[in-house]
Amino acid sequence: MYGAQFDALFAPIVPVPEERVIVKEDGETLALSAARTLTFYDTPGHANHHFSIYDSYSGGVFTGDTIGVFYPQLQEAVRLERW
Repeated sequence: MYGAQFDALFAPIVPVPEERVIVKEDGETLALSAARTLTFYDTPGHANHHFSIYDSYSGGVFTGDTIGVFYPQLQEAVRLERW
């Protein structure tokens, strides 16, 4: 998708320390605060590892195909003030 621009856009890619990795199964939750719980749903798309995540506080759903994608040009347009 990003072709020759991949390294310029995303480098360096560094591994996440194993002790920081949390594995979730379909329907499991992760409480971030008393007001915010994330619920994970197995939603395989073009890859088997995709999840969708429901945020109880905002009522939003983050879909599997978009998790991990960051567009710097949207940083100013989108503020997560409720965190």
